[in-house]
Amino acid sequence: MVKFGTIIASDLVDNGEVLLTSGEKLEANLFLPTYGQQPNTDFLPSQSLDEHGFVKVDERLEVSGLENVFAVGDMSNKEPPQYIFLERQASHMANNVIRLLKGEQLVPYKPFTKSESYTT
Repeated sequence: MVKFGTIIASDLVDNGEVLLTSGEKLEANLFLPTYGQQPNTDFLPSQSLDEHGFVKVDERLEVSGLENVFAVGDMSNKEPPQYIFLERQASHMANNVIRLLKGEQLVPYKPFTKSESYTT
């Protein structure tokens, strides 16, 4: 079910129901909130974070202002926090770490584009 213009009052499923702020209850066996996620980056220096708390990374996925320190996935500001981006970023970062260890030049990451298929 998709319900537009509603707000969840609680992320908890109580007796098979999810409560909306309108007072309406939706029947649910399972509820997986995937909205409003905030990065857990409070332990990092503020100069490494953008205004939303995400880690600022450059085109190589290195933390801006730091050398040989990488950030990918939900904590980086490169792409929206979604699994498909994490998988691509992590693979790219791992290859760049191998290049770094071999003394080779790091390769820039190419962000996901809308023209690409989500099934690739």
